[in-house]
Amino acid sequence: MNNMIESLAQLFGRSSRKPRKDELSPAAQKMYFYKKGQKVTKAQLIALHDEHHKNSKNKWRKRRWLTLIAVNLLFVVSFALDIQLLEGALTASRFMGFHMADLNSALQVMLAHKTVLINLLIGVVTVFITWILLGGRTFCSWVCPYHLIAEWAETLHLWLAKRG
Repeated sequence: MNNMIESLAQLFGRSSRKPRKDELSPAAQKMYFYKKGQKVTKAQLIALHDEHHKNSKNKWRKRRWLTLIAVNLLFVVSFALDIQLLEGALTASRFMGFHMADLNSALQVMLAHKTVLINLLIGVVTVFITWILLGGRTFCSWVCPYHLIAEWAETLHLWLAKRG
C-alpha cells in the first residue's frame, strides 16, 4: 500500500525518495556497497550481475518481451490491413473501439482545445484506473517499445563487456 501511495505522490509531482537500507534486498545492499563504498572493477560488477541472475530462468522477462512484440505488431498489422483492431499511437489509442489515452498527452490536448473531449476523458479514466490497479510502471514494462529496446541494449552491453 505504501508503494501505491508513493507512486501516486510521484504522479502528482513529488520527487522520488531513496529507499532506506532496511528496505533493500541483501543483493541490492551488496551492489549498493560496491557502488558507494569502494571502487569496483568491471569484472567484479559482471560477477555480481551474474550471481544475481544465475538462479533466474527469466520466465517473466520472456513473457514481457513476447507481450511487447505482440502488442506493437498488432499496431502494425492493424494499420497495414486496415482492420481497426488497435489503432492510434502509444500516447492515445483505440482497442476494438475502446479509447485509451496517456494522462499527460490528454491534458495537453484538452488545454490546447480549451474543451474536454468525451472520448479523451473516457480514455484517461480507463488508463488511470488501470494504472491504480496494476501499478504505475506496468505500461512501460509490458507495452512500451522503448523498454524492450533498452533491455536489448543492456543485454548487448553486458555481452560486449564480457568480451572486453
